[in-house]
Amino acid sequence: MKQINQCGFSTVIVITVILLIGIIGFAAWRLHEINLQKTERTQNTDSQMQTDPNEGYVVIKEWGVRFKPVEGLRDVIYYRIDNNGDNFFAFTTKDLAESDKNCSPNPTHIALGGLTRAKEPFMTGNNYGPINGYYYSSRASQAPCSLRPNELEGPIITKFLQSIETLEAVK
Repeated sequence: MKQINQCGFSTVIVITVILLIGIIGFAAWRLHEINLQKTERTQNTDSQMQTDPNEGYVVIKEWGVRFKPVEGLRDVIYYRIDNNGDNFFAFTTKDLAESDKNCSPNPTHIALGGLTRAKEPFMTGNNYGPINGYYYSSRASQAPCSLRPNELEGPIITKFLQSIETLEAVK
């Protein structure tokens, strides 16, 4: 009789060991699955957080072009001038507009300068292109917008014209 009991006891031990191995294996498998899901979420978050290739540029959405402001030129604002259709934009900066209301975006005057586009190259001025099938030409404002043009506009106009030289298609 003792042998029968010992055989039964051995079977219980073997079944218990198999169950423990199964439980440990299942727990390891679940931890592995959870880690895979975390990794996938992290990769998705990283890909969503990729930087905008146009960050740091002034993007003229209507034309699909951009330029990189030189150091010291920031918060550039572009706006459409009346009677010029879609082929001319004028520019100012937030600081300039705040310092003198005459330098704020106004569809009747150019604050800092302007950018024109056409299907053919321009005969005079600064020519850029072709970009997206157009040629572009920049110019400085012909009249000051502020009462202190040398102090406010002069340095900014130069930086604006330097920045326009980096004109390229939007990425």
